[in-house]
Amino acid sequence: MKPRPIPIRLATAHRGHDHRAMAQFPGVDQPLRSGRGPDRESAIAAALHRTCIFYADPDLEREVILAEIRGADLVLLLDDITLRPVAA
Repeated sequence: MKPRPIPIRLATAHRGHDHRAMAQFPGVDQPLRSGRGPDRESAIAAALHRTCIFYADPDLEREVILAEIRGADLVLLLDDITLRPVAA
């Protein structure tokens, strides 16, 4: 049986080629994790303790970039290595 997707609150930032991501997992023992990488996806994967991540929807990558520009957090669902919008 496949586990259910878990909600995360994600924030990303970058300075030059140094990308950072912070992931918050509500109701988990280690609720806040951070990651760094040479690109946004690597930093997000590191924060989520995954080797890689994929966006379920091409528009989701755009939403992540816009949230980073605005300095806002996004609430997403993590389904193994796939990030999904909450409404999906």
